Amino acid sequence: VQAADKSGIEQKNNFVIITGLARAGTTSLLNKIVPLGPFASLNYANMPFVLAPRTWARVYRPKESNLQERSHGDGVMVGLDSNEALEEVFFKAIMQDSFIDEHCVQEHELTTEQYQQYLDYQRVVRKSNDDVYIAKNNNFLLRYRSVRAHNPHFTAIILFREPLHHAASLLEKHLQYIEMQHDDSFVLEYMNWLAHHEFGQGHKAFCFDETHDWAQKAEHWPADHINHWLALWIAVYSYAVEIDDVNTHFISYGEICSEPTEVVNRILRSCASGREAQNLKPHRNERSVNHDPDAELLAQAERIYVRLLRKS
Repeated sequence: VQAADKSGIEQKNNFVIITGLARAGTTSLLNKIVPLGPFASLNYANMPFVLAPRTWARVYRPKESNLQERSHGDGVMVGLDSNEALEEVFFKAIMQDSFIDEHCVQEHELTTEQYQQYLDYQRVVRKSNDDVYIAKNNNFLLRYRSVRAHNPHFTAIILFREPLHHAASLLEKHLQYIEMQHDDSFVLEYMNWLAHHEFGQGHKAFCFDETHDWAQKAEHWPADHINHWLALWIAVYSYAVEIDDVNTHFISYGEICSEPTEVVNRILRSCASGREAQNLKPHRNERSVNHDPDAELLAQAERIYVRLLRKS
């Protein structure tokens, strides 16, 4: 914070958060938006000193970033300058992991002091007063209500995906990461350090007060069953769909794939960035889903999905 003070970086309430359940396209969207600034975000070059990015930058200055496919194996290419969900380390530190239970990652509140600390942390990441802080953070949904109470002005972008395909993608990554973590225990330690509990051996449900019953219902099925992930989808998005705020925008994964330029420009207009995306390449997802979910569970998820589409 002293470095930000010395540079005259002031707090800003008009930051941008991209959130949603994992596998909804949050990383891809973030990396489409950031180059169209003025945005400032954490990236892999800030590792491992995420809480002191300016200090670490004096020591570690990578000259180039060779891209390689991230561990998800989903075609998303990353390098040292690729933006990622690293701010959660900050929240784990100031809250001393109090929101992470044995089986759940709980919805929680930030005190006024903690919210001010968050704005100060953003100042450290931003390089100038013109910069707008932007982050992708799936866990942010768990403190959305609290941060919105402190600040009606920030922009939230909530991504969602057709429920059966979304659940199938989560299940696929869960099985993939269990195997990876079995072969290399550091993968589990790294994901736990980032509070990345969406899948793998450290898997924990998102638990909101209103939808806690759905998170509990998910436990009726093992985590290698599609119904488990559909129930968790319902737990998250039956909470999210009730959010009604002029500065909160809902965007479907399908729209990001088919019309990325329009989606990004809509977000840029909401942030008053003054810039536009040009000819972003659409993505065609042709993966099929070979699962047989519970019919009532799927019907409930699809009802929520229709409501989400109406909000987008």
